[in-house]
Amino acid sequence: MLAGAAAQLAGSLLLYKLMAPAQYGLYALFITFLSVVFSFGLLGAEQTFMRTCSIKDGRITINKNLVILLFICFLMGPAVLVLISSLVFMQAFSFIELYLVAIAAVMVMFGYNYQRISGRFVESQLINNFWRLCILFSLLAGILIGFEFKTVAVWIVVGLIISSSFFLYRFFQEKNIEIVRSGSDAFFIVKLSLSFLFSMGVLTALSFFDRYLIGAKFDIEIFGNFFFLQNVFVHPFVLISNYIGFKGLVEYKKYFNVKEFNKKIIFLLVLMPIVSAAYVAIIFYFDQVINLYFGFYSFFDLIIPLVVFGCIKLVYSYLSAAMGARGHAKNIFISNVVSGIFAFFMGVFLINVNVNIETVAWSMVILWLIRCTAYYIGIRRSVVK
Repeated sequence: MLAGAAAQLAGSLLLYKLMAPAQYGLYALFITFLSVVFSFGLLGAEQTFMRTCSIKDGRITINKNLVILLFICFLMGPAVLVLISSLVFMQAFSFIELYLVAIAAVMVMFGYNYQRISGRFVESQLINNFWRLCILFSLLAGILIGFEFKTVAVWIVVGLIISSSFFLYRFFQEKNIEIVRSGSDAFFIVKLSLSFLFSMGVLTALSFFDRYLIGAKFDIEIFGNFFFLQNVFVHPFVLISNYIGFKGLVEYKKYFNVKEFNKKIIFLLVLMPIVSAAYVAIIFYFDQVINLYFGFYSFFDLIIPLVVFGCIKLVYSYLSAAMGARGHAKNIFISNVVSGIFAFFMGVFLINVNVNIETVAWSMVILWLIRCTAYYIGIRRSVVK
C-alpha cells in the first residue's frame, strides 16, 4: 500500500515539472475522477460484501441477494459517478471512455477487497496498486514520446486492465465459493446497503468537496496547481492518518478509555502545529535553497489552509477509529447527517458566489472541523453512561 501511494505521489510531483500546465490539469482531473470511483464506485456495496460474506475452512459463502446487488451496483455506480463528474468538471472527456475506465477501476477496487478478505494480502496489494506504479512507467515513455496527458492516461488504463484481468482470472479459478440461495436475508442486505450508501456517499462528498468545487469554478491550470499542492502538503498527512486509523480501530475494539482518548487528542493538537511548521519549513528550504523551482512561496496563502486540513485529518483518524470501534449506529448516522447537511449548504453557497481558491480551501477546513466535532460528540454519547 505504501509503495503504491509513494509511486503515485512521486509520479504526480515529477509530472508537475515535466508537463505543460494544461496537460497536468487534465491529469489532475483524471486522477481525481479515479479516486472518487475507488471510493464510491460500487455505491458502498463492497462494504456490505465485506460485512456479510463468511469464510470457513477457506470457503467463502455469499448470499445470492448480495450477488444481485453487486451486479446492479457494478453497472450503476460508474454511470452515476461519470454523469456527476461530467456535469461538474469532466466535460473534456468522453462519457463512454470514462464509463469503461470506471468499470475497470471498480473491478480493481472489488478485486482488492475480495482478495483481502480471502487472506491473499500480497495479491490484493498488487491488484490495488499496479496502476499507480504505471504512472512511474509512463515517465519512461514520456522521455521518448513527450510528456502528454494521453501518454500517462494510456499507461494508467493499461494498469487497470491488467489488474482487473488478473483478478478475474484468479476469481474464475476459485473453487471455494458458495452462493447461498436464501431470501430471508434480503431485507437485511438492502437495509445494510442503504446505510453504507449513505455513509460512504457522505464521506466521498466530504473528501472531494474542494476539488469538485474548484473544478466547477476555476480553469484547468488552477485545478492542476491545487491538486499538486494537495499532494505535497496534505497527502503525507493522509498516509499517516490511514495508518493511525487502521491501528486505532484494532486497539479501540479491545480497550477504550475516554480520559486517555482525550489526552491523546490534546497531545496531537499541541504537537501538530510544531510538526507541520517544521514540515513546511523543510519543503520551502528544498525549494528555495536547493533550487527545485516549484515556486511554493507564491502559493503561501493557499498552503496554510492545506496544512491545517492535513492536521485535521490526523485528528479525525483517531476520532474515526474510536467511532468505528465504539460508536452506536444511531450516533454514526447523526454525525453523517450533520456533515452531509453542512456540506450541501456550503457547496450551494460557494458555487453561487465569487470566491477565490483560498476560500475554498478554508471551507474544507471548516467542514472537517464540523465533522470532527460531530464525531467527538457521537463518541461521548456512545461510551459515557
